[in-house]
Amino acid sequence: LVRQGFQKLENVSTSTMMFSDQGILDMDIGKDNYEAFVFTGQPRPENPVIFDTDGSIIDDQFGVGSKENILGFAQPVFDLETGEFLSGWMVLNGTFASEIGLFPRVIVHEIGHLIGLDHTQINSSLAFNFNSTDDVLVPLMFPFALPNGPDAPIRDDTTWISWLYPSSDFPTSTGTIQGNIRRRTGDVFQGANVVAVGVDEQGQESQQEVVSVVSSFLGSDGSYEIPGLIPGSYAVFMEPLNPLFTGASGVGPFDTRFTNFPKDYYNGTNESGSDADDPAEKTLLTVGAGQDVMGIDLTANEPLKLLGELNDDESLQFNLPEGFTFPFFGTTYTEVFVNSDGNLTFGAPDGSTGARDEDRFLSGPARIAPLFTDLNPEESGEVSASSDSGRVTFTWENVPEFSDPGGRPGNHFSVTLFSTGDILFSYQTVEITPDGDVQAVVGLTPGLLSDGSPINLSSQESLLSLQTEPIYEVFLGTSFDLTGQVIFFQASNNEFFFPFFSGDAETFSGFAITNLAPGRAEVLIEGRASDGELLSVDGVSDVTVRSVEGQHQLAELGRQFFGLDLDVIQDGWLRMVSNTSELGSFFQFGNGVAGPVTKMDGALAFSEQSKVLFFTRLYDGPDTFPDRFPTFGSGPQDAVTSLAIANPNDEAIALTFSLFDRSGLPVAQPVSVQLPKWGRLFQNVNSLFNLSSPLSNGYLRVDVDGPGAVGFALIEVEDTLLGFNASFGNEGNTLYSAQLANGGGTANGVFTSLKVVNTSEDPRQVAIAGFLDDGTPLPLLLPFILPSDNSRQIFVSDLFGIGPPDSSILTTGSIQIVTDGPGVIGDVMFGDSGANQVDFAAGLPLQTTLFEKAVFSQVANGATNPQDASTDTFTGIALYNPNASSAQITVQVFDREGTLVGEKSLSLSENERTSQLVEDLIPETADLIGGHIVVESTRPVVGQAFFGNNTLQFLSAIPPKIVE
Repeated sequence: LVRQGFQKLENVSTSTMMFSDQGILDMDIGKDNYEAFVFTGQPRPENPVIFDTDGSIIDDQFGVGSKENILGFAQPVFDLETGEFLSGWMVLNGTFASEIGLFPRVIVHEIGHLIGLDHTQINSSLAFNFNSTDDVLVPLMFPFALPNGPDAPIRDDTTWISWLYPSSDFPTSTGTIQGNIRRRTGDVFQGANVVAVGVDEQGQESQQEVVSVVSSFLGSDGSYEIPGLIPGSYAVFMEPLNPLFTGASGVGPFDTRFTNFPKDYYNGTNESGSDADDPAEKTLLTVGAGQDVMGIDLTANEPLKLLGELNDDESLQFNLPEGFTFPFFGTTYTEVFVNSDGNLTFGAPDGSTGARDEDRFLSGPARIAPLFTDLNPEESGEVSASSDSGRVTFTWENVPEFSDPGGRPGNHFSVTLFSTGDILFSYQTVEITPDGDVQAVVGLTPGLLSDGSPINLSSQESLLSLQTEPIYEVFLGTSFDLTGQVIFFQASNNEFFFPFFSGDAETFSGFAITNLAPGRAEVLIEGRASDGELLSVDGVSDVTVRSVEGQHQLAELGRQFFGLDLDVIQDGWLRMVSNTSELGSFFQFGNGVAGPVTKMDGALAFSEQSKVLFFTRLYDGPDTFPDRFPTFGSGPQDAVTSLAIANPNDEAIALTFSLFDRSGLPVAQPVSVQLPKWGRLFQNVNSLFNLSSPLSNGYLRVDVDGPGAVGFALIEVEDTLLGFNASFGNEGNTLYSAQLANGGGTANGVFTSLKVVNTSEDPRQVAIAGFLDDGTPLPLLLPFILPSDNSRQIFVSDLFGIGPPDSSILTTGSIQIVTDGPGVIGDVMFGDSGANQVDFAAGLPLQTTLFEKAVFSQVANGATNPQDASTDTFTGIALYNPNASSAQITVQVFDREGTLVGEKSLSLSENERTSQLVEDLIPETADLIGGHIVVESTRPVVGQAFFGNNTLQFLSAIPPKIVE
């Protein structure tokens, strides 16, 4: 079939193209090695035709399931300076293989790409008229395969084959039409489809003698050239590129699709693109053999007015950028009407002078109305549009109300549409006056309704979920009260929760957000109090929207988000909503706002909630924090464990707390607590259960009656603190820690404490293995049985018999735990073994999910305050390979703006671990404050980051944000 396909292209009489069959390749090409042949951009000695027997190559290249609709793909490699063909390749989807039907035509189509042909949209109307007998008139290089399409090149195909590889008589036996395409503004038009169609003596257009080209396909000047025309009469017209033909099915080299102009024929001296230019009027051209018909210039009949030229009571159609679609109340749109009166409509414009009231808002077309009132951009101000990846923003800047004498103040507001369906209203200054009883309507509606139920937007949340009903408010008289506010209408589910937001003149909580998406992320940030209400200072709610450019990082203290002074006490939790799910985020908390930093730890943000929460590490009461150094006589330290549990739902939930000792026995009666919508509980364990004795072991379970909750435990000791996110359980049977450290001497020694808990209803066999940094196993431990609700808390020095923490011998490595069933969770706690007390400690959950790509959303190397030694910090990273074969790992560090600062490649063999300071791993990062770390591995690995200061007063540990 392949040989037959090449023969069909050799049969083009006006081309000298010939092919030589070199037989079968000397290797089999499949999913594991095809990348050496395709999309490399480098020429090869052969032009391989790869038969993808089961479609696995196509699925690997384009995503699982792609083999169901991608028939093949191909590409040539040209010398960009000379235009010389160097080589090409093609891949055929073997799951469609057949000697009849589509497959033989697919082969010829892909050969066309291999030699340099692009797609064409000639005779699209015939392709989509549901009459398969017309398929034969649609060129072979049409983007979609047609049931009865041609199995050999037809006129448009043969023309461009001959243009690429011409015979000596091709230019002398055929003619050419050339010209330029302009927009109505006079600008160059790149990406219009220009067509020459043969016309017979009766004025009928041919369906066979049709050749097309995309304007500017050879440059950027708007020119076009249509070669290979059989002598005769031709009409020339321009038309929009079909928005359906994009990406792998694209026509032409340009991503932008201008579609707001009609099919427009060249009509000689009447060609102007103005309103008087009839796009259906045509002037026929006579083309002779060897003749170039030049100067056939066309101007698009597109609307001249831009949004900035909107007049009073006017509407203009705005075509959304190519590839951007907007879902709204069940329909997806590629265009929107921008109306001067502060609103957008879909499906129909609305520039009526009628009352801007509730009836018109509801009964008209689908509408988004940030400020539906009588505005007059004709007097002053401007309406504009801007776009970025995944969003389009429409802004009314200093646009006044309509007034006969004029002189009304300007209004500045905007609405942003996200490709996810999310919508953001933002109000800078709004000063409007009553018009009768109605001042303005603000909100969203699917349209064509007779009635609705308005709400008080200013008393609602700044975040509203889009349902199926309209959401709006009618502002009467002088009641408009949204100035300075933002409203985020949420269609997607990109939420992030930080259950702990605390700070004052001495302590802080800081938050880091990394945008891993290519486009800008908008992040709405809310501060919530325990009663669920928005936190506020002097009546101003703690709500803000921050923009984070693609690959950039945002890192601020919580009080900076809301512009709070140092003396304002922060006590609540944060809820964040974004137009993208591709965010890495974590928070840190500690002291040192007014002095040296001596305490700090951190945890990840939550992107999900759970109906069951587990807290594995509990120390509450006098002498509860463990003492491993009795020779110094310091004794255990007092500790307090506080739980922060947030309800990220718009309905109340009920929490049931159950506390178990290490043997699985209840320590106290279960406690029930009601949380209002958006509410939070913050209480120490002792007071929650009214304990009569200290707590230093066991675990706590929280059952949620409702959609779910998120939680965090803060453990405070005299000179350090630790933070642990609540566990949602473990459905697997393997747990890991890239942290095992013990010993090193009395002055700088360290300890590690391991905790495992069986949350299942059945006993679990638990096997714990330790490995040194080079992968050497520590003494093998016998598996043990952990009954239901039981826990085991032990120092690794005792577990593996490697000497006390104040030993001069430093042991470092990693831990792997295997169980015979799901439900076992746990953590590690580690810190120093100082002579008097623990100066620094940190905690991490045992990791249950390995990663091939992960991000750590902060880098802090160097001093932020030369006068305060405690701010001279370091960042470290630990990576552990639990696989039976080596993992090749790349570590990349980026600054706040997403610029690559440096990278390092390393290899970890079976059970090997590395733990290094980032500045030692990548010296260019020695003074980097702010940024993020990306780790990629050829095999799934375990990892963690840690932060500390060079005076070793604090240590903070962070698990990775896994990138799927």
